[in-house]
Amino acid sequence: MKKLIHFLFLSIFLLSLASCSSKSKSPKNDLEKMNLKGEVMALIDGSYTFYLFDNSGNLIRHFSKLDNGEIEETIYYYNNIGLLDKTMDDKTSSHYFYDEKNNLKSRIDSLNTTGSFHYFFYDDNNLLIKDSNQTNITGYDPLIYINHYFYKKGLLDYVMYKGAIDESIVIKYNDGLVISSESKGNKSTYTYLYDSKGNWIQRKELEDGSEENRSYLYKGDDIDGALKNWKNIPYNSENNAIVSSDNNSNSSNSDNLTSAQNTQEKRKCYSCNGTGKCSKCMKAFRVHYWAGKGPGWKDENETRPGKIMCDDCHGAGVIYGRHPYGEDPEYKKCYVSACNNGWKNCPECNYNGNSNNLGQCQKCKGTGFDR
Repeated sequence: MKKLIHFLFLSIFLLSLASCSSKSKSPKNDLEKMNLKGEVMALIDGSYTFYLFDNSGNLIRHFSKLDNGEIEETIYYYNNIGLLDKTMDDKTSSHYFYDEKNNLKSRIDSLNTTGSFHYFFYDDNNLLIKDSNQTNITGYDPLIYINHYFYKKGLLDYVMYKGAIDESIVIKYNDGLVISSESKGNKSTYTYLYDSKGNWIQRKELEDGSEENRSYLYKGDDIDGALKNWKNIPYNSENNAIVSSDNNSNSSNSDNLTSAQNTQEKRKCYSCNGTGKCSKCMKAFRVHYWAGKGPGWKDENETRPGKIMCDDCHGAGVIYGRHPYGEDPEYKKCYVSACNNGWKNCPECNYNGNSNNLGQCQKCKGTGFDR
């Protein structure tokens, strides 16, 4: 149950980045949408998530630690008017669509044989009142969940979640913070501790004493050092705090974050894990294509230095349509403008399509070491 509730916290938290504010005044960036104070450049959510912001206050990347120890990176792309347009990680791409009022209307996630469709509904005041999600998995019935949003004086009051397995959860808010959650008669109540900027650093459940911890890095703090430190700490399901960055205690934070940097011995590059290879393109992509009536559908692993597989056509270069029995499938050229015969330029080592260091880690320049 706790994992499901935390998943809902995270889902609603990320949804706030693309949807309209629950307040009458429109926020100008992601920091305002997330109700964060000060010049926040990074948010460290326990031991498993690290969020990075640009100088304009918009989220540009986040890193997540998986149960198997791997680190997944998600990149955020914005359109020319500053709305979130697309997010991508190694396995999933999500596309965002808006109505004429720039309210988020739908989101489509793609992941190999799985697809998720999210739809969002608003009242006359442009407040989000419902979002629904349908996840389609090949060979299974669709999974559906719905969130209903309720407000007091234009501020989010509570969210009611209805899950695919007849699970119902009510999450209560006050001034943008979760203050309680309740499911099947079991209620959890939360209290908070804050840093000097007014951002919460600890959420404690009163009933069982469990804690969730956050820390922040502000403008002028050592972001690279903190990220390296975080990546080297094993995943911790208890969500203990990793770094505490408060501008009132910069000296201790600086010592903590840069102690590893001060050593003169070579250290394995955190970006490529010491391989010297680009983590984005130097791996096997599973290409899916039609090889003709005899062979039929084929899947092959392929690696191209400086290139990543197009998520939309899965390396085929075309989008397949109807599959008449015994006939070749209908198809048309992949609609993704960056796709060239099923492949796109790697955003890390070949972002301009004219790199001399194809397949090379850009952080360590192919050496495999930070130094």
